[in-house]
Amino acid sequence: MLGDEHLRTTYPCMYQLLLLSRLVPSSTASVERVFSLMNNLCTTNRNCFSQETLTALIMLCREGCEQLSDVQTSQTVEIFKKMKERDISL
Repeated sequence: MLGDEHLRTTYPCMYQLLLLSRLVPSSTASVERVFSLMNNLCTTNRNCFSQETLTALIMLCREGCEQLSDVQTSQTVEIFKKMKERDISL
């Protein structure tokens, strides 16, 4: 730790740059996973998602969600039914 203090006092700007460089990810794997997930969600049959819907779906798929109770599931289905007319009756 003595070297850190010497670097901090002698080269404060360089020390700050070194601290900031630790924030840069060492690989792009996490970003590539999100793009892969987005490609799985946006197929030729499902290509009309709004930006908000796509963001929400990616977050749900990536982060997961707690299992919904039966009441929550029923409420969600009812909200979905009321959103717009569907080709398939629910």
